[in-house]
Amino acid sequence: MATRGLLVLGLVAAVTGCQPHYSGLVLHYINGAANFDDSGLEIAEGTAVAVKVKPTSDSAFEDYEVYDLVSMTSFNEGVMFVARAGDVDTFAFVGVRTGKTAIDVFINDRRVDTFDARVLPQGAR
Repeated sequence: MATRGLLVLGLVAAVTGCQPHYSGLVLHYINGAANFDDSGLEIAEGTAVAVKVKPTSDSAFEDYEVYDLVSMTSFNEGVMFVARAGDVDTFAFVGVRTGKTAIDVFINDRRVDTFDARVLPQGAR
């Protein structure tokens, strides 16, 4: 009986050990101007920015695949709105009004990150 328990435990460890481990996002700008760095995302009020996102993994064994679905939601859509924009992993960020909010990042419906988002007055950048 103890051998079966160790076998199951070993199998679970092997399966979970070979999954990607989220370490961040890489944004490829399609159009628009924004600043995305360690402090978060900044865009100007009234601006829309389209980006293609790619999650990164710090696992030595696994990277994210094309079938790993990325989604994002804004805590306050009255400040910054985010929506899927056509292709998979392509999003539009819209600076609705000046202020701060947070963006939650999900991969395969599991929240993996939250980053700050700021909308600056036009001409402030």
